[in-house]
Amino acid sequence: MILEKDKSRIYRVCMHEAAHIVIANLYSYGCIDMSITFSNFEHSGAAEIDLFKRDIDTFEKLESHLRERIQILYAGVIAESINLETEEHDMKYALDQWKNGGGVDDHKKIRELTRIYRNFKYPKTDSSENAVKELKELDDELITITGNLVFEHLDKIKSLADKIFAKVNRYDQIFSLSKDEIADALKEQLL
Repeated sequence: MILEKDKSRIYRVCMHEAAHIVIANLYSYGCIDMSITFSNFEHSGAAEIDLFKRDIDTFEKLESHLRERIQILYAGVIAESINLETEEHDMKYALDQWKNGGGVDDHKKIRELTRIYRNFKYPKTDSSENAVKELKELDDELITITGNLVFEHLDKIKSLADKIFAKVNRYDQIFSLSKDEIADALKEQLL
């Protein structure tokens, strides 16, 4: 049985994983499954997305893929950090999650992908100071776009989070949504 004190934390993780799925779906990436596991002190979650769907044979397609992938990664913590009562974003919470919490792995991937993106977008940068400015500009732009998308699709994210949250009834067990369950939940939101 899940303790009442843990339900908020569990729901935040559900929101995190659901946001990855919804934003990936928005960009037409295939969603394979979503799973979460909780103990009294820890949790883990996974949103498995098929990223190998597209032919990337031009710089424009590579740029689009990198931008979308970074947004998919950012979406998790952004959704997790929304106060659902006020629908306000808690940036302090988000920054903490990217540095110390459940978003650490996502943030490592974001940092690497953003650096790759910056390297080919600005190949003639002449100093590390300018490279840092360019990284910040790209990062700020992508996090703003992602935040807007998360809020625009918040009902879908909540609906998907509700589906997996409803399954969680004990600790130390994996709870998941299959590809078909995800598709059904997203279709329900379109009706």
